[in-house]
Amino acid sequence: MTKTLWQSWTRSILIQKKEMGSIIEDGFKSLKNVTIDEKTMRKIASEVKQEYKSTYNAKELADNLTKVFAYLKDTKNVSYEDMVRIVQEIATPVIEESTDVDSVEADVYNSFRNTLKAQKIRLNEAQKKEKAISYNFLTYDRICGNR
Repeated sequence: MTKTLWQSWTRSILIQKKEMGSIIEDGFKSLKNVTIDEKTMRKIASEVKQEYKSTYNAKELADNLTKVFAYLKDTKNVSYEDMVRIVQEIATPVIEESTDVDSVEADVYNSFRNTLKAQKIRLNEAQKKEKAISYNFLTYDRICGNR
């Protein structure tokens, strides 16, 4: 029973990989006929920035997109994993610099922060000593110009 399950699972993964490979291959075939020009890349970069309300530099994004499309167009046998990794590297700063904030999550976060600010923290004697030692060490470092 386990062997049959394993074989079924393995077969399923192989089929998925084959389908992914086919999709990627089709994508590469379509890229062969596309001219990668700066104007198109600037337009795509601008649309991506608008969609994600990002403050990321549009020229840098367009340059990165140009490099990726050129790489994908000119390189044979790019694996799906490599393609995803490359696209993630380009997408990450765009998303990190997004100004589109989920208002519900922002409200929850602010409420949590306000609750924490209102809490009084009590230290036991051992914690007070540790704090004093750390504070004195940091103060000494600052006075000596080490920090």
